[in-house]
Amino acid sequence: MSDEFISGLRSDLVEAAAREAARGRVGRVARPLRPRVWNRRVALGAAALAAAAAAFVAVVLALASPRPAETARPRIVATIATGTVPVCASFAAGRLWIADFNHQLVAVDVAGRRVARRVGIGLNPTALAAAQGEIWVRVESQTQKTPDHVLRIDSATGRTTARITVGRGPGLAADERWVWAPLTFSSSPTAGVDRIDRARGVVAGRLDLPGVAGVVSADGLLWAPTRDAAMVEIDAATGRILKRFPGIAPNVGSAMVAADRGLWLLTTQGAQIVRFAGQRIVDRVPVDPDALPLLARTSGGLWTVTGSPGSVGGKPTRLVRIDPDTHRVTGTIGLGPQAVATIIGAGRDLLVVTEIGRVIVVRG
Repeated sequence: MSDEFISGLRSDLVEAAAREAARGRVGRVARPLRPRVWNRRVALGAAALAAAAAAFVAVVLALASPRPAETARPRIVATIATGTVPVCASFAAGRLWIADFNHQLVAVDVAGRRVARRVGIGLNPTALAAAQGEIWVRVESQTQKTPDHVLRIDSATGRTTARITVGRGPGLAADERWVWAPLTFSSSPTAGVDRIDRARGVVAGRLDLPGVAGVVSADGLLWAPTRDAAMVEIDAATGRILKRFPGIAPNVGSAMVAADRGLWLLTTQGAQIVRFAGQRIVDRVPVDPDALPLLARTSGGLWTVTGSPGSVGGKPTRLVRIDPDTHRVTGTIGLGPQAVATIIGAGRDLLVVTEIGRVIVVRG
């Protein structure tokens, strides 16, 4: 039923009630005061008619299509210059940590809209994970034959409190107890994922899973795409493999976010975001075919990025917010020629790090 029909019905009912009230007032003035004979049958009939009319109006209003709640329109609320050449980034406890190509970490106080700290690390960072007052950063070895190192840094002081030797490899993830560092085939006779004890700052074991191309962790689960395009779901407490999803995670053109007690995986080849939960694939969200391998989750939805501003005839950069339940695009923001290095969800905010080290805070 249309909104016009419902509005008209309401208006008719109000007018009818007003006319009846007016007739009642006129009658009381014009008629002489004399007792009216009580008719039980007439009274019951009038009551039944009034109840039927009220029920009809209730049914009409119930059948009317509910208006969807308006989603807050996204907007840029701050821009912070950091002076970095960003490699990767991680957010925790109100601070965005950026690993800089120039051998340093930069802490951005998002609420204060300023750079709060710079920490020199001496080597090239390749991966970063901020969690519970600690910053874990993976630095690559200087030669192909020497191992990588994982540094534990106190976020309050910037002091390095542990230095752990691991094999060469991509990525890093941290949960409540462990830090996970994948190893490549060439770096170790037994490739897999090193499990680092956060408290002791030592390698406590190795997960036997060859060919891991990266890791993310949240809600007691570790997610690892492999070089044969599988996605592996792992119990982070025990290291036990819970489920393997073959052929779903291409090694190029993908991005993943662990959230909502599962995983969101964007694949640009399939132009979709795949949702994993409960050891199964529960949804597939279509995305723009021009989407870049960048993905973030905020309280307002899923975020992707489109555009290619640095290429010949390239398209301007655009941030796209998607409702994960309805799959509808609920907001966009144009960034013009600014190229995006990474995006990170921070509660209701989206933190956008551009390739020239500018942090753009998007609310909504």
